[in-house]
Amino acid sequence: LWKYLQELVEIHNHNAITVKDQVRALHEELNQVHHERLTVSQQLQLALSSQAMMADLKRDLDSNLLQMASLKQLQTEAESEYLKVCEQNGGLEQRLQRDVTSLQHLHLQLDEHREQQQCERSLQIANTF
Repeated sequence: LWKYLQELVEIHNHNAITVKDQVRALHEELNQVHHERLTVSQQLQLALSSQAMMADLKRDLDSNLLQMASLKQLQTEAESEYLKVCEQNGGLEQRLQRDVTSLQHLHLQLDEHREQQQCERSLQIANTF
């Protein structure tokens, strides 16, 4: 009986060591799986934030493209208006030049008329003496 009890104790000790080794191996495997799960979770969060960031960037890009199209339209309109104003300015400059020339001509005629009147007055004064 004593020998049987010793064998049972040895078997129990052997089983305890085996179970302890298996628990340690399971614990290491569980830690490894937990670490892998954490890594996958971080990668998933990164992917989700990257996807959201890409959506934001696409919205910003679309908005910027619309703004660029609007700016190009405004630039085209501004260039068209500039050309119209340049044409009008050219016409106004020609008209102004004609008017200046006309005024100069009138000024010369006025000066001639004044000189002629001065001459006539001088002649009249000379004739009276």
